[in-house]
This record gives sequence, C-alpha cells and structure tokens, in this order.
Amino acid sequence: MQGPGAAGAAGAVVGLLLGLACGVLIATLIGAIILRAAVSAFNKLSQPENQVPEPDFGKAMLMAFVAAIVNGVVGFGIGIVFGTALAAANAPPMQVQLIVQAISLPISLLVLAGTITLLLPTSFGRALLISLLYLAIGIAVAIVIGGFVLIVALIFSAAR
Repeated sequence: MQGPGAAGAAGAVVGLLLGLACGVLIATLIGAIILRAAVSAFNKLSQPENQVPEPDFGKAMLMAFVAAIVNGVVGFGIGIVFGTALAAANAPPMQVQLIVQAISLPISLLVLAGTITLLLPTSFGRALLISLLYLAIGIAVAIVIGGFVLIVALIFSAAR
C-alpha cells in the first residue's frame, strides 16, 4: 500500500512529463516556422538553379523535432564532459555554461544541416547556409520576444 506522499510524487512526475511534452510541442512548432522561413529566405537570396524546395509544415516539424532531439542528446553529452572537466578546474558556473554553449552551437548547426540534407533534396553546403539563416532568424525572434517582455515588465513595474 502506498502512502499519501507516493500519490503526490506520482502527480508531480505526471505534471513534469506533461509540461515537457507541451514544451517540446511548442518548440517544434516554432522551429518548423523558423525553418520554413529560413528555406524561403535562402531561396530568395539564391539563384533559381540553387533553390531548395520549401518543406510542408509537417516535414518542417519532423526536421525541427529530429534536430532538437539529436541536439539535446549531443548537448547533454557535451555538458557532462566539458561541464565536469571545467567544474573540476573550479571554473565559475556561468563560464562553464558559456563554454558548453559555444562548443554546442557549431555542432547544432551541423546537426540541423545534416537533418535538412537527409529530408530535403539539397546539398550539405546549401543545408548549412539554411541552418545559418535559421540561427539568424531564431536570434531575431528571441530579441523581439525578449524586448516585448522587457517593455511589459517595465510598464508593470512603473505602474506600481
């Protein structure tokens, strides 16, 4: 027989898993939108003979999901290896995070380019350029969202 604490722990695990599933779904949707925008931008910047067919939304979601899962596993491994080594060297935690992110970024671009190459009829070089556009668009979106959140926070803090 389980005590009342076990039911609470099970509920917490279910809540965590549901939250994780929702987060992955939202991230995949956003990734698919940004990926389609990156392919569209690439096609606008390239010669007609070098254009890449824009994936439909489902295929873009698949590419974003696969790249996110692979990047998550690889990033976790990089974090364990380099994070442990840097922590053993008494590096500050913020510095450890920045170094791990700096190591993970080019690998993430290569993973996305590989995913694009496998699922779209294009070369790895073109896919790498699309990956760079994906990164640039993602950064621009993050800046806009961050700016919006900052403005809302400033408005609410000034209203007090």
